[in-house]
Amino acid sequence: MNGIIHALFGYLKIEVYGADLNRFLNLCASENILFWGHQRTSVDRMTLYLPVPAFYQMPRITRRACCRVHIVKRFGLPFLLHRIKPRVALLFGVFLFVFCAWASSLFLWEITISGPTAIPQERILHALAEHGVSQGAYTKSLNIDHIKNQMLLEMPDLIYLNINLHGSRAEVMVRDRTRPPNIVDETGFANIVASQGGVIERVVVYEGTPEVKKGDLVVPGQILANGYMTGRSGVTVPTRARADVYARTWDHTQAIFPLSVFERYKTGKERTRYTLIFGRSRIKIFEKGSIHDSECDKIIKRSRLVLPGGITLPILLERETASECRLEAADLAPISAIDLVANELQRKLSLVATDTLLDCRFTAEQSGGALMMKMTAECIKQIGVEQIPKGE
Repeated sequence: MNGIIHALFGYLKIEVYGADLNRFLNLCASENILFWGHQRTSVDRMTLYLPVPAFYQMPRITRRACCRVHIVKRFGLPFLLHRIKPRVALLFGVFLFVFCAWASSLFLWEITISGPTAIPQERILHALAEHGVSQGAYTKSLNIDHIKNQMLLEMPDLIYLNINLHGSRAEVMVRDRTRPPNIVDETGFANIVASQGGVIERVVVYEGTPEVKKGDLVVPGQILANGYMTGRSGVTVPTRARADVYARTWDHTQAIFPLSVFERYKTGKERTRYTLIFGRSRIKIFEKGSIHDSECDKIIKRSRLVLPGGITLPILLERETASECRLEAADLAPISAIDLVANELQRKLSLVATDTLLDCRFTAEQSGGALMMKMTAECIKQIGVEQIPKGE
């Protein structure tokens, strides 16, 4: 606290030199003159700190102690103001900057969304903007509780939404609603039929009567389990068949890939551009290098200016690095093309979590500057689907 008071009213560092420095210190103590940090620099010299009013008592003390003093350095707000007093424009600029920084903290400049959600951020930001939560919004005018309730009513896919304001930054936390599982309709009549042909590997019937067994060859649309059940009493009743039927299947697909392709490579020329973004206004401040924008790779990095204390300014610094690229024709080796097409064909397989890929066989044929490739994928799939007979 004493340090703050001394800095506010100003204090001095002085050097005292004379034959009797101890007498000088005793006289200061007897006159209740405040000083601190005294340190001898030689036999007849020492330095110390004292407030500005105490310096005006030094002539009387130095005459009695046969010493002399001179000021080494001045500290504190009064001396700082004295130095910058002629610079009115600088004072005005500092005051204007502080005022603008304080005023910008009253407005919203950054919105972040976090939390487990499958809803696109653009949709959430658009909904927030409709309720006034957007860049440049006056934070004091936002009714956060009302906005949260309205957002949850308008977006039924969300079960939780919270908005935390941290100065000029809004943190939006969301969580998706967990939907209840679909209710299986166990009433009515239905059969289980094959969605595609194959060789039966395993049959698990929950409701109904199986029509196939392991090793049977089935075709698409064939009944795998009918919707009739016979009880112990011998009475047969209709029901809604439910079964998992796994079969060994063979899926065929093909693709054509050109052997003449265009490769993209960097020429080594780059351009770096710095831009200040204020709201919707853009001010280019620096650019180095020159390339054509028609064919180039761009990397854009934006950083928001933040003052100490977390005060966010409505100013973005954008750094854009562009690398010039060219396209050149190149002939692709058939071996490389086969690997690319094989990977692409495997990605096109429509397999679900319960399916198992056993083997893939490929045949390739080169014709007319292109590679035609066929794939046969051997899989274990669940092929049983429900079918309601017409008229039921």
